Amino acid sequence: MVYAVLAILLVLGGLWLLGRLGFGPFERDPIFEIDFEQGRLRGLAGSIPERLRRELVDVAAGGEVSGTVQYFAPGEYGFSPEIPEGIQQRFRNVLTQTDSPPSGSPPDGRPRARSG
Repeated sequence: MVYAVLAILLVLGGLWLLGRLGFGPFERDPIFEIDFEQGRLRGLAGSIPERLRRELVDVAAGGEVSGTVQYFAPGEYGFSPEIPEGIQQRFRNVLTQTDSPPSGSPPDGRPRARSG
């Protein structure tokens, strides 16, 4: 009986951990999702800075892309299969620039204190 309860707790803990890591039916929702059709913006869900939206639309327009781009966290992106690998890389380049703190800032993104 004790082993059965421990086994159930172990399975539930494993499912919880998989959900936290974004696997299975417990996947995380993206911070934003942007849909394109023939290089034009078709839909947008979530919060996205205007400058980033313009840059992503520019990449899509240049390749006449149809598909979806999802942003989950810095370095975690999702692309629908119909987006060619080369265009996916261009999207990654734009998104990676957004992940980085402004030049001259320390890695935590806070401005540096001025000396003197």
